[in-house]
Amino acid sequence: EVEETVAYDTAYGPEPNYTVSKITKITPTGRIILENGVKFDRYGTHKITDFRHYYLRKYDDKVKDAVARKRMIENIKGTNWRDLSTETLKKVTELIG
Repeated sequence: EVEETVAYDTAYGPEPNYTVSKITKITPTGRIILENGVKFDRYGTHKITDFRHYYLRKYDDKVKDAVARKRMIENIKGTNWRDLSTETLKKVTELIG
């Protein structure tokens, strides 16, 4: 449906990398156009190459969790550890073991 939030996985490996977008238009032939400009056929498939495709999926709890997990990992990766206090580093060390 138009305005529905959907997702598709753009990752090559086992860890998902979901792109989340809203459906802005469904053409009379069933093509699905997202607000980010990516177009899917009426079956929810976007062909990249003969061997690579993106598939639309519902923006469900599994996708939301994967998106949140990726954000947390990216946030941790971007941390400048030298800027943290010794006390904060001790707490982080205790958390991760």
